[in-house]
Amino acid sequence: MEAEVQGAPLHTRSLGVALRRAEDGDVDAFATISDVRKRGLVAMPGELQTSGVIHDMRIHARLAETPAIVREMRSEQLRVVFEPGPATGGECCRDPADRIGALADTPLDAAHRALGDAIGGPRGCSHVLTLGQLLVSGAQQAFRFPQETEGRRFQPGDRFFVRNLMIDGFVRDGQLQLTLLLDDIHAAPTEDRVLTNPMQRLGRRHEVRARVEIDGERLQLTGVAAAERVHEGGKPAGPWQSRDDDLASLAGAPALGGMAGRLFKLLGEGTEDAPLLDTLLNLAPAVIQVMPAWMYDRQDQAPDASQRDAEEAGARMTTNAMTGACYMWRADGFLGRKG
Repeated sequence: MEAEVQGAPLHTRSLGVALRRAEDGDVDAFATISDVRKRGLVAMPGELQTSGVIHDMRIHARLAETPAIVREMRSEQLRVVFEPGPATGGECCRDPADRIGALADTPLDAAHRALGDAIGGPRGCSHVLTLGQLLVSGAQQAFRFPQETEGRRFQPGDRFFVRNLMIDGFVRDGQLQLTLLLDDIHAAPTEDRVLTNPMQRLGRRHEVRARVEIDGERLQLTGVAAAERVHEGGKPAGPWQSRDDDLASLAGAPALGGMAGRLFKLLGEGTEDAPLLDTLLNLAPAVIQVMPAWMYDRQDQAPDASQRDAEEAGARMTTNAMTGACYMWRADGFLGRKG
């Protein structure tokens, strides 16, 4: 399946997770999230936000596998929207970063909820939350498969699992289109760490491709297409398996509110559908990121719209959509009180 679209580019969100064996037998986990806005000009408080990189954030975690526990977790926010200054009352996106440390000693199967409690909602950061949840679900997926093959085990420093999720947003005739591409790579332990054929390190690959169409006016899903395939190391890649029928009931659903609940009900938790579920759970957060560029484009393309009209519409949209969404936009915060 090719997740093909026809439209003008708006935004790209890239998320990645990598797991390595540590010297003491634990697992070092590293995750990144980057948002690249490809067009538009958004009037944020105190600054005009242009196209380019608007978020660059990392999570570092130490995990135990048996039993599966988050030993420690910390975040690093290299690029954020709000730096401290007069326009923010001295507040900054990084202010709640230390709260993610509350996950220390949390069982992996309870980490999703613990992340929400620690860093979600109006006291946290939705981007760190999204990234942390992808790290946790990626680790759960990695631990489902054997870490030993024919007596060979991974050595300290070996990277044994990689997860990448690429989300691209486009607009055509006022309609939003998103593609979501997930790639889970499970490595295979080898005797010789310097191989003639690096593909011998492939243990398993699980790919998910999805294309979502959204009515731009009502922000409702009008179409969802998805397929997945598995490539077991040493064998040809399996055929693409369509999931369109399984997802057909999502047509007409809101693209934002309640999406996670609908997906859990539809696909379940802790099942073979976990990669597809993890992919689609990132749909709503991605729509929020695409919206500012889409709103600017919508105003900019209107025959009677001026540059100022577009900027002011972007500012209104941002303020209305973000109030209460994170620490910077909490109702009792500096920006929330100004709004």
